[in-house]
Amino acid sequence: AVQAPQLDDSDRNYIIVGGDGFRIDICRRDGMICRYSAGGADLIKEGSRIEPNFWRAPTDNDYGARLQFREGAWRSPRLELRSLKSETRDGLATISANYAVRGIRQGTWDGMDSDAAEADVSLTLVYTISNKGEVEITERMEVGQGAAAPEMPRFGMRMAMPRDMEKMTYYGRGPGENYPDRANAAFVGLYRQSVGEQFHPYIRPQENGAKTDIRWWSLSDASGRGVTVTSPTLFIATALHYTRESLDDGDDKRQSHSELVAESDGTYVSIDKAISGLGCVNSWGSQPLEKYRVRCENREFTFRLTPGARTR
Repeated sequence: AVQAPQLDDSDRNYIIVGGDGFRIDICRRDGMICRYSAGGADLIKEGSRIEPNFWRAPTDNDYGARLQFREGAWRSPRLELRSLKSETRDGLATISANYAVRGIRQGTWDGMDSDAAEADVSLTLVYTISNKGEVEITERMEVGQGAAAPEMPRFGMRMAMPRDMEKMTYYGRGPGENYPDRANAAFVGLYRQSVGEQFHPYIRPQENGAKTDIRWWSLSDASGRGVTVTSPTLFIATALHYTRESLDDGDDKRQSHSELVAESDGTYVSIDKAISGLGCVNSWGSQPLEKYRVRCENREFTFRLTPGARTR
């Protein structure tokens, strides 16, 4: 039988999973991975989490369609932890966190609809950890009957990694940024890039840098310490030296400029199953075509984090 990793469920603040050369902490307060160390490197920036991600910095087209209001409930929904369970079985440690997703109401053209009922949305995160420090994460959303929920800018997870995680190698669409409705001109191949090259300096700061139809994606420091992401299905990945929040002008489209946004001291990674298209029909009201929009419905996304860089 395969030896399971060590699971320490006795700490009052964390569920700790460890093994040969790795340690993973799951915070009891929010049920999220708050430490991931492997191969002599911290793979999560101190104070960060691997957390669900449903929002993106609005684009010019998004503002034209007033999506900052229509879909604004997804900017920072409240995740109410309802249960946190852990066990070891078949050589693996499994931790499951279940949440009620609070505050999801329909928005209007010019703000949140205060009379709209809250939608019944729940989320489950399942972490399956091997004795080699591999983490398989399954994010599962369930939407109940009743009140309607607004569409989502994206469905995935995000994390902040140390700044020196700079080398990016992936097999997917590139070399430039591409989105579901702007991907046909980007060709599938093996690409080696830096995180610093990912930022596209639009005149006004906004969402940018995503790569679609990815088979595998790797991020590492100069010595090869880092993480490789794989999934049973195609996925989307973004890595920037800018936080999502620093690129978001909020409800009011300020006429700021990208070069005035300061880079952060981290590498900010998004791993997505789905992300809304950019629209590109017009910038004064049109939303993306129906097939490029992300409905709030039952969804599931599984991906695996493996310590170490992959080059081919």
